Amino acid sequence: MPQTRVVGISGNITRPSRTRAFVDHIVHRLAVDAGASAQTFDIEDFGASLLPARRLDELAPEARYVVGQILAADILVVASPTFKGSYTGLFKHVFDLLDPSSLRGKPVILAATGGRGTPLADGGASVAATVRLLRGIGDADCDLRLRQGLCRRRSRLGGDPCPRRQGGR
Repeated sequence: MPQTRVVGISGNITRPSRTRAFVDHIVHRLAVDAGASAQTFDIEDFGASLLPARRLDELAPEARYVVGQILAADILVVASPTFKGSYTGLFKHVFDLLDPSSLRGKPVILAATGGRGTPLADGGASVAATVRLLRGIGDADCDLRLRQGLCRRRSRLGGDPCPRRQGGR
């Protein structure tokens, strides 16, 4: 039986990055717990061919290798640093190049990092946007559920619970 493969993708374009370190930590923890192989990539691993590519066949071999690892993964861990409440553009571009059905049924663990001083709840917007990007979820409650989960996490860490949104949500 083939070994389970856990692959991580960091949406950061610089090295070193806290986002890649976070993804790498999650990937390796999963791999150890599941007896799986582990690989982590970031946007830089795609090389210069990523930006101008409009189709997968326009990618250079190193970028096609990373795409192949994403598609062959049994479990994906994806994260992006937040920028104005969303994921990075090149991170989105990677997933825009993939056939939407290629990730169907694949477990995906989503994460986000924020800059110093960025409220933890801001990460929820990035994670929710990433959920919609990867899964095509049009669920209006998605943001609320993620935000509530982050607020519970803040509370457990000793922080103030998140304030309610206007309208009681």
